[in-house]
Amino acid sequence: MYIEKGILAKESKETAEVILFFDELFDSVNGSYYGSKKKSWKPLLGPVTPTSSHQKYWTDARKVFKSMKFYTKNGKSGVVPSITNWLQTLENLDLLMKKLATEHNLTSIWIRHFNQDPLENFFGCVRSHGVRNVNPTCAGFEVAFAALLINNLSSNHSPGANCEKDKCVNIKSLRNIFFENRVASSPVPTEIDFRHITSDDIIVGIELKKNNPKVIAQLEYVAGYVLRKTKTKVFKNCPNCNNCLFNNIKEITNIAVKEYKKEKKLLTYPATELVASFSDMQDVIIDIIKFNAAMPNIKNYIKTVFCMINNYNYITCQMHKKDVIMYMEDLICNFFLFNWCKDTNRVLKGSRTDYDKNDEVQKMCYDYYIKRRRN
Repeated sequence: MYIEKGILAKESKETAEVILFFDELFDSVNGSYYGSKKKSWKPLLGPVTPTSSHQKYWTDARKVFKSMKFYTKNGKSGVVPSITNWLQTLENLDLLMKKLATEHNLTSIWIRHFNQDPLENFFGCVRSHGVRNVNPTCAGFEVAFAALLINNLSSNHSPGANCEKDKCVNIKSLRNIFFENRVASSPVPTEIDFRHITSDDIIVGIELKKNNPKVIAQLEYVAGYVLRKTKTKVFKNCPNCNNCLFNNIKEITNIAVKEYKKEKKLLTYPATELVASFSDMQDVIIDIIKFNAAMPNIKNYIKTVFCMINNYNYITCQMHKKDVIMYMEDLICNFFLFNWCKDTNRVLKGSRTDYDKNDEVQKMCYDYYIKRRRN
């Protein structure tokens, strides 16, 4: 059409026909999948059915490949391995489709499920396990495979790979096996410190913190901030969430004293159960950051520990419970990690000297500052 209208030169006709042939060839063997947003005007992207044009096209394509020859600089002709392999692939696909239709009564088959992208993505995950695992031994491959199956340590798509994302779904992660109401969206470390799970020597009871007005006031205020952000992003005006997450009496003294206009109650008053849960998470996350700041995927490690120490029974709204938990945990992690990084930068430049001496990274930052400061 474009040649007839003069858009392309007549000498380009053969090139255009070859490009169109290979475009349709790749469509016929790559296919698509149900619900895909790919253009519907390309019929070879659809499923193979008794009335589809796939098998007729494969028959014609085999004739084209058999007629192809490549010439060297010396004028000698020959058939390259890629043509031989294409012929074998098309013959095998044609045979497989007929076998599935006759022996298993399958009348609609998506070719997308037969390509090697899921396999290539899987090996990409194995190679990326442990940062750079490009030449594993048999034992190393087995360990990486087991870790991927259990923990979903890598994405199911290999970044930078020469293949599209597949629709394969990983096996449920260790986090989901025990906590069905939450979804782990990212990789987590393989080993979890048992001390963080039991938390006996880490968590300070909320009742003890109530004896210190300064400590409990900070807890209630920050928990209110987390709750306000969660309401805006997740459940908004849900009455069930409001009843179980808010202190509707609004008599938390430490927050009330911060009100600018006492009569309007503009601040957020979290439920006592939410404040206690936030307190536990604060103790755990501070301990993890203090001793394991250099841990890979520390945020996902923290969220995994959260799901083991919290039961969230006080959240009774089943419609929003999962989303509320995921959003709150993510926000709390971001909040404490950001503040720790900010404090560490202050220690590094010497503007803060009252850092926690047990924090290994901040101690190194302060030593670095002392060593290099100008006298």
